[in-house]
Amino acid sequence: KIMNDALMGILRVRNLCSPPYVSTEPSTVIHHVSDDNLFVVIGSDGLFDFFTNNEVVHLVYLFIRNNPFGDPAKYLLEELLLRAAEKS
Repeated sequence: KIMNDALMGILRVRNLCSPPYVSTEPSTVIHHVSDDNLFVVIGSDGLFDFFTNNEVVHLVYLFIRNNPFGDPAKYLLEELLLRAAEKS
């Protein structure tokens, strides 16, 4: 419950007339997939507001290495909720 309340506080729009604004223009990165790539992460600003690209890659890599049959998306969500709760 506390984590949910903390996250909702962060996501709440404080003032519609001041930044940050929501944009319909996506920010995209093009990455050419090679045989060396082990996974792809597709995420939104909700994830990348709290983690850098390198942090996400590191978390997913370690999770898959230690839990080959686990759910890395669920793990990232749990880590995101913990980080959001810590920042509020």
